[in-house]
Amino acid sequence: MRNLILCIVSIGLSLQANGQEVPAACKANDSITLLQTHNTANLCLKEFKRQGSHYLDSIEFPDSIFNAKRKNLIAIYNAAKNIPECDTVTRIHPIYEWGSFSLYSIYLYEDSSLSWMENLKLNTFPSGHKQLDSLILRYNMTIEYSSMNPLPKHLVVLKCPDIHNMLALSEEFGKFGFNANPNYFCCDGSRLVDSVYTNYTELTYIAAWGDCPSGCTAFRYWKFKVYHDCSVEFIEAWGDYLPGSKLQTPDINKSALNIFPNPFTHSIQVEGIDSDVSYQLYDYAGHCVKKGTTLNARIEELEDLKHGLYFLLLQVGENSLVHKLVKH
Repeated sequence: MRNLILCIVSIGLSLQANGQEVPAACKANDSITLLQTHNTANLCLKEFKRQGSHYLDSIEFPDSIFNAKRKNLIAIYNAAKNIPECDTVTRIHPIYEWGSFSLYSIYLYEDSSLSWMENLKLNTFPSGHKQLDSLILRYNMTIEYSSMNPLPKHLVVLKCPDIHNMLALSEEFGKFGFNANPNYFCCDGSRLVDSVYTNYTELTYIAAWGDCPSGCTAFRYWKFKVYHDCSVEFIEAWGDYLPGSKLQTPDINKSALNIFPNPFTHSIQVEGIDSDVSYQLYDYAGHCVKKGTTLNARIEELEDLKHGLYFLLLQVGENSLVHKLVKH
């Protein structure tokens, strides 16, 4: 049943009103911060390209822009305890920007008969090429892969331990005459889009699946606002259902359905359904904390529940309906 709750939440079938602003922390531990670094760098690159910024030529990402974007992503991650849609895009179905090229590596494609290229193929460093060795040392690069085919030109992949703008770094190698390029990715995939406004940043997470090598055929979208104090507001979700999600919203008059008060303290009133219905109330972790049948359209004796987020599952005929509630 917990999987049922998570599945319903993940595809946005709850009937709550969107737009509630929820406080969230701006910081996270090192592992979570590192987890958001890839998405942050890709968001930076897309903004630079969109604006025609001179930062496209910068190998290092500017701290002010990079940190601001990463702070927004961390806020959405931290808001997952109170906003199920944040939980969906960061934990249940984590979404990462596909990007167009690697942020960690470039490749050299050079004449295999050159002595320094022979050394790189054998993983020997220094290679003997002064400018090349200087660049490798400057960016702490290692040899990740080298081809040993009999062709006149061989390929060597150089990898950095940290994220850089590899398009700009390839151009830096090119200044010394090297045939260097980022490791480009093929195909389509999931992505993120951000738009920066005066008082907030709007972030859209896009899950993509289907025949992505030829162009993804299915998409689902989640839109959020992140404010300067890291509070998060879920705006809306739309698009295709996530793979494996077959649940549908019950065919009832949603405009007549009224579940209140929200937040609740002692009891919940369920209006808009003709008769009493069976229910199950789940906490955020997916544990059933109360179940039974509504009595005169009410659920009583809830005062002992801990404060926090809950999901009310109503069984309406053969259909299940989930509503998000907060206990104060």
